[in-house]
Amino acid sequence: MKIMPYEIFLIMAIIVMFLVFFFILNKLEKAKKFDSELNRKILHIGTGICGVSLPFLFKTKISVIILVLCFFAIIAIVRNLKNTGAKDVLETKSRKTWGDVYFVSTLAFLWIFSSDDKIMYCLPIVILMFSDAFAALIGKFYGKYKYDTGFGTKSLEGSIIFFLSTYILCSNFFLLFSDIKNMNIVLISLLISTLTMIIEAISWNGLDNFFIPLYVYLFLRLNLQKDTVDLVNRLILILGLLTIVYLNRKKLH
Repeated sequence: MKIMPYEIFLIMAIIVMFLVFFFILNKLEKAKKFDSELNRKILHIGTGICGVSLPFLFKTKISVIILVLCFFAIIAIVRNLKNTGAKDVLETKSRKTWGDVYFVSTLAFLWIFSSDDKIMYCLPIVILMFSDAFAALIGKFYGKYKYDTGFGTKSLEGSIIFFLSTYILCSNFFLLFSDIKNMNIVLISLLISTLTMIIEAISWNGLDNFFIPLYVYLFLRLNLQKDTVDLVNRLILILGLLTIVYLNRKKLH
């Protein structure tokens, strides 16, 4: 489908607003006004809000693909700028990550395959946008109980916040935007919350920015119309496997 003239204006407007937003965060990073992790999560949430709004702004798939390519170009330029400190908004010297690239890749994937379905498109982004940010900030500033995932160290507090925020987001999302019966909403929300919490815990190098929304999208595509018995069986299976892993882990230690 041919790109509409107003969509060209929207693309330019979004890019300008993003650059201004990024410039402000860069200034705050240099001035040490906020913690670096907080700065990155503000960028994370801001980008997510932009992503969620796309189906309501654009009608053609090619328009958002062009926008995504522009974002990739901006990321490439920022990552190659020397002595400006701009890259510090994306990562720290002690923690290298490609989370920004994975996040934009996720937006492209979801737009291509599910932009016509608001639940399939928006819910994966909303979970990544809020649950991941809340978990990271709680884990950093209030996390006392640490555990080793094999790919790094996470906090129990951060994982609990991730689970709870994802459950709240899912249940409210389905209540507002779907006709799924209440029992299934509870089960689907529990399944998504549990498995995305695990994915977030074991992801490395920013890959949770890709794995979490991809999993949520695939789960919704495969399970949204399942009956209650099927969903209960899946939840029992997952909880059983988690119990076995936990008990074996205790034996190993």
